[in-house]
This record gives sequence, structure tokens and C-alpha cells, in this order.
Amino acid sequence: MWPLDAATTGGDIPVIVANDLALNAAERRRRAGLDAPDLPRVESASVRTQPRKAPVPVPTPLLSALDAERFDFGGPLRHTSPLPRRHVEDKELTRFLKSHVDRTLSDNVEPPPCPHCGSDNTRLASTKRARSPLPQFQCRVCARLYSRATRTPLAKMLRKDILYAFLPLLSQHRPLAHAAEELGTTPEIVKAWVRRFREWLLLLDPTGNFERRVRLGLKAPRPLMDCPHCLKQVEARPHGFKRTRKRTAAELKRRLFRCTGCNGFFDISIDAL
Repeated sequence: MWPLDAATTGGDIPVIVANDLALNAAERRRRAGLDAPDLPRVESASVRTQPRKAPVPVPTPLLSALDAERFDFGGPLRHTSPLPRRHVEDKELTRFLKSHVDRTLSDNVEPPPCPHCGSDNTRLASTKRARSPLPQFQCRVCARLYSRATRTPLAKMLRKDILYAFLPLLSQHRPLAHAAEELGTTPEIVKAWVRRFREWLLLLDPTGNFERRVRLGLKAPRPLMDCPHCLKQVEARPHGFKRTRKRTAAELKRRLFRCTGCNGFFDISIDAL
């Protein structure tokens, strides 16, 4: 055997012949009473290798900055709002994630592409067993072992018992503490899961269509709006809901904004948001 780097230009590599299979075959023919050629013993030789390219690692997708279009400013953004919070689940996102979670945790032994370098030249290394609950595969290019859960949020996840209850919450704009209390875990764990699932969604859907639907624990940025006072398009800071002495916020249904340019207040109907 000889060491080979991940990237080599190829060429003739000197080797030591420890066991010549041709001599062994000739000796077996002689013991069987058959004719066999008298082959010379070779102690050294050379092996010609083909040029190899270093595998290109699959990069981790970068999360872009949050945009205001991701959030519904017609509903309450805080739990102290006078209007009831509306937690609406995006069922299409939940179904999309659930199908990929089921596929990742399946016992299918068909080797998937390598999650490290993206190569399709892979093989089955081991089936499901006690120490490895998922089938293990090996890449023939980068020689690394992996499973279907490698480089996904499911890798080394300790609380898989709350996984399917977590998926419907991803599309709901609610605080991390609320989701953690409902799932029986901590806000820090929920925050880490949200980030990992956002990165995984970008790998599953590079267009970012499904990743833009994740709202759990995310802070809504200030939207760009036309201020009626300074007549400029500036960032507007949400400032609750409009209410008067005689009419409540639920009756008026108008959201207040404060212009970051002139500090003037203006309101917009929540139906127009």
C-alpha cells in the first residue's frame, strides 16, 4: 500500500510486491498436476495512477438578512398587544419538512450523494444496528462515513421525541419562550433548531421559497413605507395599534407606525398590510 493525497497529479509509484498472485496461481496448478509457466519472482514494481482532483466540500448556506415581507404587520408582533395574537401554520412548509424528515430517518440502504463533497460515487458501509440507528454510507471520493442525517438538523439530535411537534411551529410568528414551553424544552434549544432548519431548507430548496416562510423566534425588521408627513420612503417603526377614548384597537383595526426620519406618527388599516 502507498499513501495518496486527495489531489495528485498521477504517475508511476514504486511499490514492494509482498504477495504475487500470479505465482500463487501457478503453484496451485502444479499441485493439481496441471501445466504451469515458470514465472520469475518479482520483488519490486511500479503502479501507474490516474490524476485525481481534490473533492470540493459542500459549503454551508449563508442565511440572508430578514426582510419585512416575511412577517404579517397586520397582526400583533408582541404578546403585550391589545389584539389577540394569530398563530397561523403554513401547512405546505410543514408537509415539505415532514416528507424530508421521514426520508432522512428511513432505513433505506440506497446510498445518497455524499453530504461532504456532493459525489455520487458512494457505497453502503453498514445497515441499521444498535449503535447506529441509521444505515451508514461511505464516499469513495473523500472516503468519509456519513448517514442520511449528516449535515442536517437531525444529526445528533437528542430530543427527537418533540421533532414532529416542532415542525408546525416553524412557520408561526411566536416567541421562542412560548414554543419552548409548549415543547417542554429551553428557548436556547429552540433557537438553535430554528437556525439549523433554516440552513437545511436552503439546501433542500436553493430558491429560498420555503426558508422565507420560517418565522419562529425571528424579530421583524422595520418595513419601508411612505411617510405622509415628510413624503419620503423611510423605515417605519411599528408602534402598536391605534385606539381612542371611545373606540378600542379591535374596533379601529389600524396599526400605528413612527417614521424614523421625521418621528411623525401615522396609521394604516391592517387590511392594507
